[in-house]
Amino acid sequence: MMNKILTVGHPQSGYRDVERILLSCGMQEPEVSKKDNLSPVEIGELLRKAHGLASVADISQGEDMQQLDAGPVWNGLALDLLMGNIDQKFWGWSDPDAVSLLEYWKSLDPKLAFVLVYDDPHRVLREMGCEEAQICTREKVERQLEYWNAYNQALLAFYLRNQDRSMLVNARQVRKNADAYLNQLQTYLDKQVCLSAPPPTNGSFKAIAARNGSIDKLNGSLQRVSAGALAAPALADGFLIDSLLVEYPEHLQCYEELQASATIPLTCSEASKATVFDSWSAHMRRRSETGNVIRILSEEKQRVEQELERYYLENEKNKGLAAEKESAEKLRRTLEQEKQSLESKLQAMQQQVQSLEKEVKNSNVQKELAEENDLLLAQLHQVQEELERYYLENEKNKGLAAEKASVENKRQALEAEKKALEQRLKEQQTTVEKENAVQIAKQRALAEEKQSLESKLQAMQQQVQSLEKEVKNSNVQKELTEENGLLLAQLHQVQEELERYYLENQKLKQEQKPAYYGAAERLKSELPYQLGAAIIERSRQVWPVLFLPISLSRIARQYRKHAKASGEQLPPLEAYRDFYEAEKAQKHLSYSLGETWLKHSRTPWGWVVMPFALSRARKAYRQYRQSLDS
Repeated sequence: MMNKILTVGHPQSGYRDVERILLSCGMQEPEVSKKDNLSPVEIGELLRKAHGLASVADISQGEDMQQLDAGPVWNGLALDLLMGNIDQKFWGWSDPDAVSLLEYWKSLDPKLAFVLVYDDPHRVLREMGCEEAQICTREKVERQLEYWNAYNQALLAFYLRNQDRSMLVNARQVRKNADAYLNQLQTYLDKQVCLSAPPPTNGSFKAIAARNGSIDKLNGSLQRVSAGALAAPALADGFLIDSLLVEYPEHLQCYEELQASATIPLTCSEASKATVFDSWSAHMRRRSETGNVIRILSEEKQRVEQELERYYLENEKNKGLAAEKESAEKLRRTLEQEKQSLESKLQAMQQQVQSLEKEVKNSNVQKELAEENDLLLAQLHQVQEELERYYLENEKNKGLAAEKASVENKRQALEAEKKALEQRLKEQQTTVEKENAVQIAKQRALAEEKQSLESKLQAMQQQVQSLEKEVKNSNVQKELTEENGLLLAQLHQVQEELERYYLENQKLKQEQKPAYYGAAERLKSELPYQLGAAIIERSRQVWPVLFLPISLSRIARQYRKHAKASGEQLPPLEAYRDFYEAEKAQKHLSYSLGETWLKHSRTPWGWVVMPFALSRARKAYRQYRQSLDS
């Protein structure tokens, strides 16, 4: 039993009236899909666009309606739509373009029913627009009729193949007797799905449409046109269309086949029985009523012009009121500006009061500042005296300039060594940055060592500066030589440590293994997975299954030939970082079927038991999927 309905019909068959009956009786419109926010009609458009099929509006010839073979890759769109509507008990939609997607929707959901709507070929010609009628040619009429024929033949063929899930209904008969249509449709639906809104008592579609507001009320002035005069054009048109369709008996025969096979056919013919005189009489009545309508419209035009003139006078009055309103608005704006200026002046006065209060406080502070200034002047005089004493002592120490120069040379040598060390550290740092995450700890150690060396060098510079200040006696030379010796020993020790870190870094680079990714893609490119995929693809039809051994042998030969020609040596799958993805791919049905085929194709007995082995592999995969779902 079904809980979803797809209504399909020729664009001019009246399929929308049939859908409106369902919507008024409890059927819900579909929600968009969860992931892509696509409606069923948009999914159909996407499928036809992807496979190069034109929509119903774009077809210009009565070409054959081929059923689209979308393939399983497109099932995700429809499944996402079903998930988005899983909470709806009874829903459906209509789409005339879905005539080429009937098999696709049928294969997706067994609880989807189809309402196939048709009407006679008279309606195709009767509903041609005014612009189409002006440029109408015999070729265009024939194309429209051929398209109607091909469309309804496709509906009839699908209905004959799927009578347990579809209804073939005449749109006019459904409008005439909605009760019978709804009662028969109820037999296709689930027991818990009940058409909530009962049909009207008279069983007519007009009562349903009137309840939904689909029948508009005529204008009071145009209601004077009589119902018989309105029916006159239909009588004349029916006579002309009947005369035209006599030249195309194949389309009338197609309509008779639809009537004979339909679930709800048209019970009584509504074909026109008019003679030539009746058509001429209807044409004359149409001319008379057209003159009446023109007269009514001209009177209405004069009334509208008078109304417009009255509205123009009222508008002139309103313009004067608008000018007064604008002047009042300007006055209000000037008052607001004056108010803002007064507020700004008030804030300025408040700031002046605050500044005066601060000045009063500062007058008490000036006395304290004067006392502090006297103390500062005394301290400055004392510092000046000390600077003069240091100057006299410096004059005495001019004889030690030579010793100071030698110390300066040593300091420059130390700075040169420092720059060399910094350059070497930078080179080590650039090489270490190219290593992977395993060597990050070593790089940080080298950076810390660099910082310690720089701190040591800075300490040495400070010592040199202190030596410059302390060059006052004859024993400075000896102390400098001893300290220089210690500095050189420390520099040699730092250089040895840097060389040791460099050698350890080289060993780590040699011991590191390369990282491989893509284990699942490599497994899918191997022979077992390719053979299993081919078995699944060719098992969907009977004809390719007969040549399955030949196809699989050809695939195996091509794979071995390609592997021999490439000669590429790949690491084992266990060496890949994403080996767990390959383990998941090994549980796929394609890999299992391919492994079974390779195992049993090596011996004659294996070929005999091959079908049973493949069946067991498929059954094991289903059990595995059921265990995952549970």
